[in-house]
Amino acid sequence: MVTTYDPYLASHQMTAMIGGLRGAAEYEKLLGMKGGGSRGMLAQSAAHLYVIFLIVLGNIFYFRNKKKGARQ
Repeated sequence: MVTTYDPYLASHQMTAMIGGLRGAAEYEKLLGMKGGGSRGMLAQSAAHLYVIFLIVLGNIFYFRNKKKGARQ
């Protein structure tokens, strides 16, 4: 939705815009309160770490199998 409202920001019909989950979490931190943005960032960060772990694990298996194939 941020790109939809960007023309309003450029024409100064809006003075500020917070986009995405990260923006919500930063705004909550600025106000000194916990809410959905902070909880959502925790879940999103955990999901990103899980995906990175799976990529590293996949690369380990790939290179191990590639090394075994070169020996044979």
